[in-house]
Amino acid sequence: MMTIGERIRKLRRERKMTQAELGKGLVTTSMISQIESNRVFPSSHVLAELARRLGVDLNYLSEALSDQSEIYNLFHQARGCMEQGQYEAALELLLLLLGQPPMIRRTEMILLDIATCYEQLGDMKKCSETWERLVQVVLERGDIPAAIGYYYRLGNVYRRQEQAALAKLYWDRAVAMLERHPDIYMPLALKLYANLARVNVVFAGYSASERAYLKAAQIAKEVDAEMDLVMIEHGLSNVYLEQGRQEEAEAWTKRALAHYEALKHSRGINQCRINLAVIDLLRSAPQRAVDRLTEWMAAPEMQSDHFRLAKAYAVRGEAFAQMGQFDRALADGLSANELPREPQVETCIYHLLATTYQALGRLDEALLFASRAIESADRRQDFTWMTKTRNTRRSITLSKNRKTETVTP
Repeated sequence: MMTIGERIRKLRRERKMTQAELGKGLVTTSMISQIESNRVFPSSHVLAELARRLGVDLNYLSEALSDQSEIYNLFHQARGCMEQGQYEAALELLLLLLGQPPMIRRTEMILLDIATCYEQLGDMKKCSETWERLVQVVLERGDIPAAIGYYYRLGNVYRRQEQAALAKLYWDRAVAMLERHPDIYMPLALKLYANLARVNVVFAGYSASERAYLKAAQIAKEVDAEMDLVMIEHGLSNVYLEQGRQEEAEAWTKRALAHYEALKHSRGINQCRINLAVIDLLRSAPQRAVDRLTEWMAAPEMQSDHFRLAKAYAVRGEAFAQMGQFDRALADGLSANELPREPQVETCIYHLLATTYQALGRLDEALLFASRAIESADRRQDFTWMTKTRNTRRSITLSKNRKTETVTP
């Protein structure tokens, strides 16, 4: 059964009328287009006049309008359920809508709501399947930009679920599709490349991350996205830090720091300063790291920025540990552990406490925090830290076993 919009379009074309001719003196050409694509319903007056101009009985059009009105109401019932958090009820209505021949909304709009319901209900398998179906729907009509957009959004769904591997999978697909169609302009390309760069770091894919960041930087410059550019510069500095490329890390950190200072972005300034201290540690200059961090940590901007302050304590603790000052390292680790922090910093704090307790010979506490560090790294699917924390726990376990053997008569 054809929708009312399909009937009007078919009749108009049969009569070789343009949209402007059909709506002349009645409604705008844009309104005729929206009616034909079922985005709006005509009023009874407009419907009657359209029937007259098209030379058909009014009942032929009003019959279709009545059928669509029922579906329209069903759709809004589903939306109402979603707004109230009743996702099971909404899903039942949406699945019913999906099976109706005359749909007032495009198939993908209903599928989008279905995907949202599955996500809220925690059924990620069906959520993913629905997004894949969405991609196929838009690809069938040759809408490449929409397919790229849906892969990007599916990656974001998995990022919210902290499933980095699946987020990376779908962002990789979006980038591959985008690069196969270089003539397509996608406003979301900047965020897509930046997200892919960040997630590659989680899997120690530093070369891939560097390439994605550089592409994102190119786009940011083209569209004059200053804030995005400085965050990309910051991300690149972190990539070079992870690779031990100290000179490049320092250069990009200073570039980002200068931009953050120009923007008066205190959190960015704090993070860049911490990165400079990390570079000091890589250069075996722990005292310089301690001196810098002690000065910066006293600033009001750092004291009020608890997330960055926690990381500063953790890095300074590492510097103290590098100098063999384990009591001071422990104090900083415990101070960091009392502050709110980002998941990655949490792993670093637990690992610092594990290695510091081990150095102090407090092996039970060392094992406790090593296990916490492993759990934290596992939750983030950070393979670099997953390996590092397990090696630390293995070392602590060996130390404890040797201590036990030593005291056993």
